Amino acid sequence: MLALGTHDDAGEMLSRLLEAGAAGYLRKQTPAVAILEAVRRVARGETAFSQEQPAQVRCQREEARRRRASLTEREQEVLVLLAQGKSNREIAQALHITPKTAEHHVASILGKLDVANRTAAAVWALSQGFAAQAKK
Repeated sequence: MLALGTHDDAGEMLSRLLEAGAAGYLRKQTPAVAILEAVRRVARGETAFSQEQPAQVRCQREEARRRRASLTEREQEVLVLLAQGKSNREIAQALHITPKTAEHHVASILGKLDVANRTAAAVWALSQGFAAQAKK
């Protein structure tokens, strides 16, 4: 599979494409001659990634590992519940803590993940497999 897209900084997307078995990614603005050559390379069983793209994937994966490792066990538990859409009060009830403590954990998570809000934290959590933890 050869994917076409519009993203310049496509680290996360490239990672998902690789997991799905893609053999290359090109921007839609790529000249037709280069697209044709990429199609031929993929047809020969080769890949059609730029030199920068594998490095982008490695950087994105390393950053995700670093962020995940920065979370305490309790923050990971809170993040699982946050990814399920739970409020601070519901998180507190589930973990037998006060709502204020749940709020503190959420604030710490937002800072460690470098995201602006709960929704962004939930999206990150789901993209990193925290949804699988939630089903356990």
